[in-house]
Amino acid sequence: MAPNVYTTVASAMVVHADIVTSRLAPLALGPNKRVLHITPPSGPSSGGGELARQPLTLSSGSEQPVCGWVDFVSATAEVRDFATTKSGYEARYKKPFDVGEEEYRVWLQKLLAVLHELKVRASVTGNEFSYAPTDPAASHPGLTSGPEEEARSLLPLIIGLGVVGLGIGAAVMLLLR
Repeated sequence: MAPNVYTTVASAMVVHADIVTSRLAPLALGPNKRVLHITPPSGPSSGGGELARQPLTLSSGSEQPVCGWVDFVSATAEVRDFATTKSGYEARYKKPFDVGEEEYRVWLQKLLAVLHELKVRASVTGNEFSYAPTDPAASHPGLTSGPEEEARSLLPLIIGLGVVGLGIGAAVMLLLR
């Protein structure tokens, strides 16, 4: 078992990123099977949240077009709409984007729903008005997004459980020495 190199906050960022990417893994996009990749923290600490913004990319080998960012510490995210992601990809790689618009819309809805479940407030940048609703509450009637939802955020609980898990892991490692 490899030792944890991250601080508590950075560890929580990694755990959240793993949850989101694993939930979206079945939705590989395009013929190149692009999957969501959330860049891990660049060091062992997030600087108390100062360095918490993590890029979201649609990874397929060496091509990793950026499609947004997430900050699990402040519980905010910004995701690019299809047109913005497509134009960024085409400008960078000088070839047509290999993901279809409808496929991207379905993926975007799933991403927004997962972020909503984690109590992350996500917005869509670009021309989101050309889409079906991007608010998970609009496409999933059981979901709501008001102040009372934000007050019941699971982030403190998840961080607390992470700390407890790290403590237990450290105790087990000490006992096995």
